[in-house]
Amino acid sequence: MSTAALGYLFMEYIPGQNLKDLDLDLEIYKEVIPRVAAIISHLGRIRGDQTPGPRGGGACRGYLWGDDGAGQPFSSVPDMNQWLNRRLALRDESIDLTPHPLAHAGLFPRFFEVATISFLNPFNAQYQKPLLEATEELLGLTEEERRLVELTKIARAASMQYLFEEEGEEGDEDCGMPSDMGSWDPPAPLPR
Repeated sequence: MSTAALGYLFMEYIPGQNLKDLDLDLEIYKEVIPRVAAIISHLGRIRGDQTPGPRGGGACRGYLWGDDGAGQPFSSVPDMNQWLNRRLALRDESIDLTPHPLAHAGLFPRFFEVATISFLNPFNAQYQKPLLEATEELLGLTEEERRLVELTKIARAASMQYLFEEEGEEGDEDCGMPSDMGSWDPPAPLPR
């Protein structure tokens, strides 16, 4: 097993120009991608507590959490595991993030940043692939972290497609999914 340093990544809104609003030629401004990747890598080394979620608390929002966000704050890593595993159950998969220190936009495992970059909007296409490659290289993800990135993508896909009610809410028994879903053929694996 790798002994790569694991840490935290904090993000907060910083006023300024958005890359999508710039006509930025990456052939001329070659330093942009490595600088952003270096920032992600540096922030991923910051240590913090083990309560996942946005800085300041609240429900998770953003690319990884689907259109409506997580819909609930997480009180612990096992709590976040449960949220992810409800979605991964569709593929008979599960995830355990307990051994991974928290990072990303708030406090999440550092490899969440790699998963998030994968979901950039099409107007960011010219930055997405080189930024993903540079970030993966600097973070030096382990094979286990790469596997967890893929599981995180599956959980996100389930959140985008199905309604998952909170436990104890009406409709919890079927998560908003068709009652005969258990008899369906399993979905095709997500492309790698």
